[in-house]
Amino acid sequence: MRISKQGSFKKIFLVFVTYCIVSILALIMLFPIIWLFLQSLKQPLDTIAQPPKFVFLPTLDNFKEVFSRPGIIKSFVDSLTIALCSVGLAIAVGAPAAYSFARFKYKGKEDIAFFLLTTRMMPYIVVLIPFLRIFARLGINDSYAGMIPAHVLLNLALVVWMLRVFFLSISPEIEEAALLDECGWWSVITHIVLPLAIPGLAATAVLSFIFSWNDLLFGYALTSSEIRTIPVRFSTEFIGYTEINWGAISAAGILATAPVLILVVLVEKHLVRGFTLGVLEK
Repeated sequence: MRISKQGSFKKIFLVFVTYCIVSILALIMLFPIIWLFLQSLKQPLDTIAQPPKFVFLPTLDNFKEVFSRPGIIKSFVDSLTIALCSVGLAIAVGAPAAYSFARFKYKGKEDIAFFLLTTRMMPYIVVLIPFLRIFARLGINDSYAGMIPAHVLLNLALVVWMLRVFFLSISPEIEEAALLDECGWWSVITHIVLPLAIPGLAATAVLSFIFSWNDLLFGYALTSSEIRTIPVRFSTEFIGYTEINWGAISAAGILATAPVLILVVLVEKHLVRGFTLGVLEK
């Protein structure tokens, strides 16, 4: 009985220590976001105070200043349009490719898959000059027609390789059984494969959206006046020659993370399984 109590106390103590360690690690990882939020609520002098202030009179003036700047709303619309369209096209093109890599055997399959992977590994600055020349010849510089294909390139390899793992995790016997029941390939794909792959599609879409939303390189090179994405506008809007408006740029950072957080909340029930499924599968 005494041994049982000691074992129970030891187990509770280990759980308590584990929770403490996890909480400390979570606080360390979240501290930049917490600090960004605190900076967004400070007066100008409080943002540069030494030592840093954790107790201060909060204000929403920084958020008001962000929305008062001309072009901010349009930049949100530009970034959202480019991100959603590029992610949709990347998944529309990449999902069939990933399914073919997972299910069919044909000559050169691994070579094609590896080539797609190399497009993710190369520095994207390598393709900027060709993009600029091609887009200028086509007349699509500084437009959605140029930025969306560029962001499809940014995400296509990620989409194909992630979805390939998720399609491999779906047992082929399920599809074969449906075909034996006289279901056509289209019915198998739409009624069996895609519903089972929803967690993987959600995880892939979220990661692709984040990469597209955060892109700065293509935004700087391929846009100028007609289109300015959020990273491009925020990187220049609140930075002057002699000072940086820390409060406003912190508020802008908080607002820039909002669409990503909303997307994560909307697909939360599929997201955890989607991110862990590829790790658990062989």
